[in-house]
Amino acid sequence: MSLREAFKEGEFVYTCEIDLPHGTNIISLQDKFKLLHDKVHAVNVPDNQRAMLRMSSLGGAMLLKQNGIEPILQVSCRDRNRLAIQADLLSAWTFGIENVLCMTGDHTLVGDYRNVKPVYELDSVNLIALVKRLNEGYDSSHKKLDGKPNFLIGAVFNPSVEPIEPELIKLEKKIRAGAQFIQTQPVFELEKFAKILDSIKNYNVKILPGVIVFRSYENALFARNRIPGVEIPDHIIRRLKLSKDTREEGIKIAKECIEFAKEYCDGIHIFTLGHEEILKEIL
Repeated sequence: MSLREAFKEGEFVYTCEIDLPHGTNIISLQDKFKLLHDKVHAVNVPDNQRAMLRMSSLGGAMLLKQNGIEPILQVSCRDRNRLAIQADLLSAWTFGIENVLCMTGDHTLVGDYRNVKPVYELDSVNLIALVKRLNEGYDSSHKKLDGKPNFLIGAVFNPSVEPIEPELIKLEKKIRAGAQFIQTQPVFELEKFAKILDSIKNYNVKILPGVIVFRSYENALFARNRIPGVEIPDHIIRRLKLSKDTREEGIKIAKECIEFAKEYCDGIHIFTLGHEEILKEIL
């Protein structure tokens, strides 16, 4: 069942993210494919996340597809102009890649290539509109395509930022531009997130809150300090620090978020932080 079909059938959807190699060795990647197979509906393929060099998202998505796993192609506005982005999207569709997650992208200043000039010709809202335009059969210069894609369009949202109002305004713009599903950064403040969901309940969009699985107190500190967009409340840090078994506590925190999502949302997006074997335990 494709991601689109799972949403249509009203299934509770599971997605996660995979780390691509910094090089050409894909042996470890193939091992991860075995852990992911039949565990989730679809897998995000990052586009040089944290502005660090990895195999391309298009290449990674093609490998997932070849191994029988539904990919979600992440497309960042940081590295390519609209001409290159459209070329990649048309190529993706011809290889059977049907899901696209549109994002502005982490700035190069946070990664290993601080002297590289970022592009940012588009932002995430413009990119969503561009993908929708391709779905309608036209490129961004209004020329008719010879064969059109039909991407399922996704967007991202961070429910933990303060103040939340500007982020909500941008989320509404993304939905109006054509976003059909939303994946969020990790959610910990469940009552606050429930109020956010209530404010967008009139929009026809699928919501997948982010769930992160911590294996240790140090793991949580790394995510808090090194991963852009991840906001981890002090009370979560304290729970992990004071726990006798931080790995079990991390799984418990993740399960609390999943139970919330099952009541209020359409699925979850799991951040495994490179440890896909954890999926078996929390699902």
